[in-house]
Amino acid sequence: MKTDSIPLGFLIHAGVYLAVVGLCAGLALSHDPPRHWFVWVAAGWGIGLGAHALAVWRARVQDGASGPSAPPPSSPPRPRSWRRCRCRRTPSPGGCPWAR
Repeated sequence: MKTDSIPLGFLIHAGVYLAVVGLCAGLALSHDPPRHWFVWVAAGWGIGLGAHALAVWRARVQDGASGPSAPPPSSPPRPRSWRRCRCRRTPSPGGCPWAR
């Protein structure tokens, strides 16, 4: 994952969310009298979008992503072969042996 921008998967998720909720809102509000059922669609899907945003944020924090206002890292970056094992939460050379 690139650490300098928002992941493409999240941007697609947010774009589809906005398009679908917008279409649902237009459909619901075009009736006479207007019905507001689209709020439930927006709230339900919004929970999923919020969980996706939280996962993206946690991955960026765990990977050590630095934004424009963040101070430079105090230690040199690790080699690519040194990854954090997600199942045990400990660093292991070559990545997680159980994830292969």
